[in-house]
Amino acid sequence: MNKKIISVGLNINNDKVQCCNYSSSQSLFDADIVLFQPDFSGYSSSHFRHTHKICYAGKSSDELLQDTKRWQDEIYALLDAGHTIFIFLKKFYDFFVLENGRFVSFHNYKFLKNMPINTPKNGKEIKFIGPQKLKAPFEILKKYFNYECYSTDRKIIPTPIFETKNGEGIVGALDKRGNGHLFLLPAVSIEKHNYYSPEEHDTHVVDCEKFIIEIIKIDELLRPTFEEEPMPSWLKGKIYSLPNEVKVQRKIAEVIGQIAALEATKKTLHNSLIEEQDLQGLLFKNGKALENSVKKALCVLGYSVDNYNDGSLEIDLVIDSPEGDKFIGEIEGKDNKAINLEKSRQLMSNIQDYDNKFECDGAIHGILFANAFRLTPPDERVEEFTEHCLQMSNRYQYILIKTSDLFRVVKYIQETNDLEFSKQCREALRSSLGKIVKFPFPSTTAE
Repeated sequence: MNKKIISVGLNINNDKVQCCNYSSSQSLFDADIVLFQPDFSGYSSSHFRHTHKICYAGKSSDELLQDTKRWQDEIYALLDAGHTIFIFLKKFYDFFVLENGRFVSFHNYKFLKNMPINTPKNGKEIKFIGPQKLKAPFEILKKYFNYECYSTDRKIIPTPIFETKNGEGIVGALDKRGNGHLFLLPAVSIEKHNYYSPEEHDTHVVDCEKFIIEIIKIDELLRPTFEEEPMPSWLKGKIYSLPNEVKVQRKIAEVIGQIAALEATKKTLHNSLIEEQDLQGLLFKNGKALENSVKKALCVLGYSVDNYNDGSLEIDLVIDSPEGDKFIGEIEGKDNKAINLEKSRQLMSNIQDYDNKFECDGAIHGILFANAFRLTPPDERVEEFTEHCLQMSNRYQYILIKTSDLFRVVKYIQETNDLEFSKQCREALRSSLGKIVKFPFPSTTAE
């Protein structure tokens, strides 16, 4: 019987294996055997200022959380259905994700309900200590393993499979779940690369074939000895169909249609959620993503906003107020630094170039939007502008805005639709030439 094998995060050069990455929408339900080695390289990340830990935020965080939940649901559903899943353990590490507006601790094995082998430790020499019926295939496989984590607490290990050479730690285990089998095994070192010589490529293909053969053997050894006789193709003819069989098949088709409709609804809602959460980018984003969040926030305040780029002059934001004021805006985010003079000089140059090009009747004022120390909670941030930046703002009379302050006021306006408060915020901005805008505080806070 041909086995359908899906490999997530592990790129194996073999025709029997369908490979995909962690962020893929590929369903595991198509597989008889699953290989899984978590790799988050497909998600954009940065580092926390103080801890230097990896941090995922915005769309990457949303997608990582969603993908992790989906993998967990599918893995345990497959185990309940009697499938075999091999998890290859890369180094265990924790990081931060943005969830419901707050950074929370996460780790690279959250797709598992329990991860007992989680102490970082590197090595190659391992010893098989699992069930004897699995010894032969695992003795062949172990040459492809390099362990990157282990456990010294044998009491929490379901069924040990491999231990270190001297027996001080467990590096592989088997967890029987329902009718299925979950293997936690050392990391695999036979992934496909682009830099093989022809001879190395041939050896690599042979190694991959051997590896998959032994994986299939392990799956077969764990299967019940009795397997239902497969139906011949001619039995699908209408003359052999049973009344209840047809009804069940129709029900299955209905459920499949409902699932597809629900998946489409889920995708639409998820996209709406990302759109609704865009203003949170004022607190942690930089670059084009921060620019989009600022643009949306200014629209909430009642401004009309456009980008400008004619090939020779590029401006982040051209802003017009209902009161007839025009502003040129530049945007800057910094991971762990205050905003310096670089963007200030660009802002001054853009104002002059824009005025020369369009010969505007009224004054054009500059605004520098800043999201300094963006990975630190707003109430823990120190001064977001350097002293030189503050001095230049005062000298050239351009406005400084902290995007975290902007978030506070637009959140209130969205909650209350208080148009008078929007006007007060525009007045505060207009009267802040040469300094940081101090937005008004609402008299009451929306529940």
